[in-house]
Amino acid sequence: MAHAHYLVAKAIKRGELVRPKSCEECRKSPPPNRRGAAQIQAHHHNGYENPLDVQWLCPTCHLRVNGATANWPIEPDPLGDILND
Repeated sequence: MAHAHYLVAKAIKRGELVRPKSCEECRKSPPPNRRGAAQIQAHHHNGYENPLDVQWLCPTCHLRVNGATANWPIEPDPLGDILND
């Protein structure tokens, strides 16, 4: 899982993936997190075998899709630290 997040972060830095401003599920744009970063998160909806095949979700939709067994809280975004390197 961590490797998939790393690959997504690097793809964003290279411009191969673009984090949208709104959620693909509910179409809402959540406010930025405490660090000012976008809260739209990459959800690996087809599994981690295809790490760049992601669905971009807001925290609410990401929690709903993953269910109560997800590793929460969602802050901070795991991609944030990688992208800020």
